Amino acid sequence: MSPLFLAAAVDTVVAPYHDQIYVHEWGAVVYRRDVVEAAGDAGGPWVDYSQTMAEAPVIYIYGPEFTGDLTVRSQGDIVNAYPEPDESFRIDESVAGGASAVRWNSISTECPYLVEQPWMHSPAEETIAGFDWATRMWRQTESLIINRESDSFSDMFLYYETSFEPGSFPLPLPGSISDGHPQVIPVSGEVLVLFRPDMDWMGLGLVDADDLDELGNGIEITGEYSSELALETVTDWAEGELKEPEIRAMWGTWEPYALYGDWEGQYLVIFPVPYAMIPRISTLELTSESGLPVEYHRFFLGLAPVEP
Repeated sequence: MSPLFLAAAVDTVVAPYHDQIYVHEWGAVVYRRDVVEAAGDAGGPWVDYSQTMAEAPVIYIYGPEFTGDLTVRSQGDIVNAYPEPDESFRIDESVAGGASAVRWNSISTECPYLVEQPWMHSPAEETIAGFDWATRMWRQTESLIINRESDSFSDMFLYYETSFEPGSFPLPLPGSISDGHPQVIPVSGEVLVLFRPDMDWMGLGLVDADDLDELGNGIEITGEYSSELALETVTDWAEGELKEPEIRAMWGTWEPYALYGDWEGQYLVIFPVPYAMIPRISTLELTSESGLPVEYHRFFLGLAPVEP
């Protein structure tokens, strides 16, 4: 049995590994002043944008080889995708799933362990601005190779960005949700808090989300930053949705922003975006010619500077 198929099998105890396709997606929602971004990569240099952006991150596919289509629908405006989609179209805002969509048609997949020669991604003409330094990490997975015959595209992931109207993606921390979003359930349990009093020292601690208003006034972050603690915590949050290499790639992509990014103030809160909020970013739909069932696993980190 191929190691890839074994990896897919551990995602579920319900469907046999050879009869199920798995789609995994990870990213981060970044809050900067009045600007919110959901991104796969912190980029650099880090600057504010004029509108809310969702650079929805990295999509992987696991399971048996197949040929099919993948559609992304967003409540916002999808403005970029990798590779260039075969279709880009508007949809009715009253329809669940959003106001714009892109579709990759007739993509085919290959198990990387069964290719005749060592696989290398095809150098596509288009690039992902600010993402080149991270893409090597993104390819360190056991996911299927994604091919498209029309332009000889071949890579381990797909990617897209979308922009939103201001205020459409509220900060789900206790005390931060306005009356206009009563349906949003705030984050509960422990969150990571980075403390950066200056650029010479960084602290890290676990704080109950309900106690964030006590930072600096009853709750002090005294422990020095630990990459191991941060990755262990993020892994605890995401391991039910993502594989270990995906989690490492996600945190390896976002740790530089946490340490050196342009977030303002002294405290940065890192938390798991509530699963019920992820469809606000986008919805994914994969269909195969063989009609195989598809299971979706999606996880987003939230990163928000807070003032006690």
